[in-house]
Amino acid sequence: AEAVGYAAVKYADLKNNRSTDYMFNADKMLNDKGDTAVYLLYAHARICSIIEKSGKDMDELKKTGKLVLDHARICSI
Repeated sequence: AEAVGYAAVKYADLKNNRSTDYMFNADKMLNDKGDTAVYLLYAHARICSIIEKSGKDMDELKKTGKLVLDHARICSI
C-alpha cells in the first residue's frame, strides 16, 4: 500500500505541466479508474496474472511479444 501511495503521488505530479498551477487532490490521485498510477498498477498486475495463468513460456513471450489465447482459455482465466 505504501508503494502504491508513492507511485500515485509521483505519477500525479509528473503528469501535470510543471509550469502551471494545479490543485493537490488525494481522492483523484488514488482513484482506481482513469489516468492514475493506481489504475496502471492494477492493469499491470492483471496482465501479469493472465500471462502466468496462461501457462505460456515467458522467454518465448519476450521474444515474440505476442500472447495468443483461445476463447475457452480466456474465459477460464
